[in-house]
Amino acid sequence: MLLETRDLAIASVHFFEGCKDLNVVQATELYCNVLKNPYIHVLGHIGRSGLPFEIDEVVKTAGVEGKMIEINEHSFDSGETVICRCREIALACARYGTSVCVGSDAHSAFFIGKFERTVAMLEEIDFPKELIANTSLNKLMSKLKS
Repeated sequence: MLLETRDLAIASVHFFEGCKDLNVVQATELYCNVLKNPYIHVLGHIGRSGLPFEIDEVVKTAGVEGKMIEINEHSFDSGETVICRCREIALACARYGTSVCVGSDAHSAFFIGKFERTVAMLEEIDFPKELIANTSLNKLMSKLKS
């Protein structure tokens, strides 16, 4: 299996025709099942997936499973609804002690490593810095080993 050979695997849902009819319960179950996969480390950009899901349930499951939730800069290009959803997710992560990782999700080489709006949002909500798993390579590697 390919995932077994990866040091870091991020699972993301990109909205497609097959998931348009998922309800909140089904989408929540989808995310929670992915988090239970031992070869997945991060649940990627759930704030802009387009799926309706129970934020608290997914965030709690991520914490229990020792997984991270990604919040990325590209989500901030998707409109106010997505930005508010990312904020809700970050607040839930803070509430449950679930780690996040920050990324650019750069769709161009010019944006690699840029995540100013994401960091600004985390600072605005006073997100605990100790829950940001990728502030250094050592911290990220430690999180992956746990």
